[in-house]
Amino acid sequence: MHALDASPGMLERLRASSIDTGVSSRVETHLLNLDDNWPSVLPGSVDLAWAALSLHHTNDPARVLQQTFALLRPGGVAVVSEFTGATTYSPADLGTGRQSLADHLVKALAARGYPVAPDWSEALTEAGFARIQRQETTISVSSATLDGARFLQLQLTLNRQLLANDLGSEDLVAVDAAIVSLASDRPAVAHKYYTSGRVFWVAVRPDGRGADTAATGVDR
Repeated sequence: MHALDASPGMLERLRASSIDTGVSSRVETHLLNLDDNWPSVLPGSVDLAWAALSLHHTNDPARVLQQTFALLRPGGVAVVSEFTGATTYSPADLGTGRQSLADHLVKALAARGYPVAPDWSEALTEAGFARIQRQETTISVSSATLDGARFLQLQLTLNRQLLANDLGSEDLVAVDAAIVSLASDRPAVAHKYYTSGRVFWVAVRPDGRGADTAATGVDR
């Protein structure tokens, strides 16, 4: 497995996770973004390519999809995921006593265009992919579990960095408090919740036998 990311922190988290699960010898990490010559660090062909909430960050998404198509073996699969729908946090104060903090976060993100929800169906078709399937779902995360608390801590930390100049000082202090509480293992800390939509595209590189080529289009 080859993992590519422009964030050293995200790659470090992946390395730590691979060690914890005993698969570190099978994971290679690469610090770069999709506007770089990222195919050069990968093997000649791959079976599966997954772009997780990342394609909208690139300067030329169509080029990235074309590179992905070229990299996949015939019959290989590309998966693209993006945000969709509304994002919510609860409780309203995220356990900090700062009323409407969750609403302020959502509105500040919306003012910056988040969640970003482009439709990659046409771009995947133009890149040569076939049998394109599009599926929407909703994810809900609770700090009641250790993994959920870690996810929320990371998610709020990233939003804190993004919205540092958009939120008021009291909101920023409250977000910091919420992040600290999520890092705590105290059972008395009130649980926090995050809900957001996700959309996934699954597309196949045709294997050259004709069936896939005839099945181009989007299955909704």
